[in-house]
Amino acid sequence: MKKCLWLCLLLWPTGAAAQAVIVPSPVPALTANCVLQYNSGTGLLDCNALSAVSQPLTASLGLIADNTTPTKILKFNVAAITASTTRTITWPDANITVPSTIASLGANTFTGLQTANGGLASTTGTFSSILAVTTADPTYQAIAINGSSTNAVGVRLTNTGGNAYVGLDSSTGAGFGSSAYGLVLEAPTGSAITFMDGTAVNASISATGLLAVNGTGPHTFGPGTGLVDLQLNGGVGSNLGAVITLKRNSVVQAYIGTHSGSLGGTSDALALYGGSADGVELFAAHASGAIRFYSGGATEVARFASDGTLHMGAATVAGGSRFGITYNGAAFNGITLNDSSSTSGTQLIEFRIAGTTVLGSINRNAATSAVLYNTTSDIRLKRDLGVATDTTVLERLVIHEFAWLEGGAVDRGVFAQEAYAVTPRAVSVGGDARYPDGHLVKPWGVDYSKFVADLIVGWQQHDARLAALEAQVKELAK
Repeated sequence: MKKCLWLCLLLWPTGAAAQAVIVPSPVPALTANCVLQYNSGTGLLDCNALSAVSQPLTASLGLIADNTTPTKILKFNVAAITASTTRTITWPDANITVPSTIASLGANTFTGLQTANGGLASTTGTFSSILAVTTADPTYQAIAINGSSTNAVGVRLTNTGGNAYVGLDSSTGAGFGSSAYGLVLEAPTGSAITFMDGTAVNASISATGLLAVNGTGPHTFGPGTGLVDLQLNGGVGSNLGAVITLKRNSVVQAYIGTHSGSLGGTSDALALYGGSADGVELFAAHASGAIRFYSGGATEVARFASDGTLHMGAATVAGGSRFGITYNGAAFNGITLNDSSSTSGTQLIEFRIAGTTVLGSINRNAATSAVLYNTTSDIRLKRDLGVATDTTVLERLVIHEFAWLEGGAVDRGVFAQEAYAVTPRAVSVGGDARYPDGHLVKPWGVDYSKFVADLIVGWQQHDARLAALEAQVKELAK
C-alpha cells in the first residue's frame, strides 16, 4: 500500500485547509517505518516531517475520495485501537472488493478469530439467516471447518440460555452437545428426521414420533391397523440374530431377536434370551396387569393373570381354577403327557399339598400299557384301628337308575347328597351357585373308588357266611 499511495490516492483534507493535493514529481522516496504527516504549509504529505506545521494524518484531516465523484469518500477510523499500539493491515496480492457484508469468500483463508457482525451471506438465493452459504457443485461442501485438536468443536452456538456445539469426537465421529437441552433435532412441520449412509436409509423418526431403525417406517403390525412405535431390522445370518442386546458391565446378559429355526422353532420366530441363571423375566407393572400371548395378530391364545392364574385357549378360567385350558375336543386332546424315555413305572402326575405332602399320583403300571391312579396308602402314614367287618354302608346305599339332564344318557349310580348321609368320605360337597347359563359352579361329586373297601368287607362277610352254611350242610349230610 505504501508503494502506490502517491499515485493511487487523492487526499481530501477537511476543515480550513481543504484544498487539492499537489503530487510532486518525482515522487519522494519513502523509507521503512516512516510516519506520513500532513504539512499544512505545503499541503503535502511528508515522511517524518519535523517542521512546526507538521501533524499526524488523522481521520479528521485525511480522507480518500473517488477520482470521478469526490463526494464518494472513504474515512479511516482508528479510535478503537489501544493507546500506544500499532495495528498492521497486510494486503494480499489480489484485487478485493469489501462491501457492507462479506459477499464472497472466494479462495481466501482466514486464520485466527474472525468476527462478522454484519453477517456472512451467500452470493445467490435469499436467506434470512446470519450465515448462509450456497454451493451448486456437489463435489464441494458449502462450509468446511478443520479443527486442530483431537476433539475439535467446529461450530459453537451461544445465547443467554446456554451453548451448544457441532464438531468432531476422536472416538465417535461427529459430536453434538448442549449445556441445557442435550441434543435437539428439528425438522419442518410434517417432515421426518432421516439418518442415511450414502443413499441408504438407516433410520428415521417420523413427524409423529415413530422410530424405524434400518427401515423407512412406520409400519403396520400384522393384520391390524395400528402402527408400531419402533422397528428394528437385524442383520441377515444363521441361528439367532440379536436386534436388542442388553449388557451389564460390558457383558451380554440378554437379547431380543429372531432365529432362523436352528433353535427348534419356525424360521424368523421371536427369541428371548437370558444369559444369567434367572433366565427370562416378564413383568406386568400394574397391580392388575396380565401377560398375554397372541397368535395371528389379534387372537389371544394364553394369559398369565395378575394373580398367577394361567389361562390357555381363553382369556378367563371358569370355576376359580389356577390353571385352565379351553380347547376344541373334536380336534385336540386337552392334555397329553408323553414319557419319551418309556420308563417302567414312570410317574406322570403327582399331587401334593404344602409343598412336601404327597396325596397321590398317576403312574405307568410297571412296563405295561396301563396306568395306576394312586391315592396315598403308605402304612407309615396310618394308625391301625383293627379289621373292618361292618357292612352298613353297603346295606344303606341306594343305587338309582337315572337319566342325565344334559345329553339324556341313561346311567346307574348313587346320588351324592344321599351317599353323603351314609359315607361322607366318598363325597365332595358342592354348592348352589350357578353361572349365567344356569350350570352349577361346583356340583356335588362322588368318588366310587371309596366304596371298594366296603365292597371287599361285604364280600368277605358274605364269603364267611357262605362258608359257614356250607359247613353246616356237610354236617347235616353225614
